[in-house]
Amino acid sequence: MLVIHGGLKEDDIQHDSDETDIEPEPARSDWPSAPGYHVLCELGTGGMGRVYKARQNNLGRDVALKFLRDGQDTRRFRQEAKAVAQLEHPSIVRLYEFDECEGRSYLSMEFVQGGSLAEHLATFRNVPRRAPK
Repeated sequence: MLVIHGGLKEDDIQHDSDETDIEPEPARSDWPSAPGYHVLCELGTGGMGRVYKARQNNLGRDVALKFLRDGQDTRRFRQEAKAVAQLEHPSIVRLYEFDECEGRSYLSMEFVQGGSLAEHLATFRNVPRRAPK
């Protein structure tokens, strides 16, 4: 049995049929667009921008698209992209692309199921901490 990145076994992976010929549903007018991607839904908002779940058309995979909020520092966003691109760890999402569309910078990143980081951290709020001895 083959074990893949993140501890998944080959049997755990759903192999989708070729969905690149399926016509996507129209995107909402208030969602941003990026060439080669179809935005599916909004995942959340952070300090620098909004994150959307999207379908990368040519590879037929789901990704997270993070769009820089208007008025934010593009230079800082690019630095974040360069820093993340250098990292490789099972607990860090992979960066696929940094680009710009219609004057808005965005990151295309690995989409991870299971909720937001804030939701996961909230489960630890009521865990008692041991005092150091």
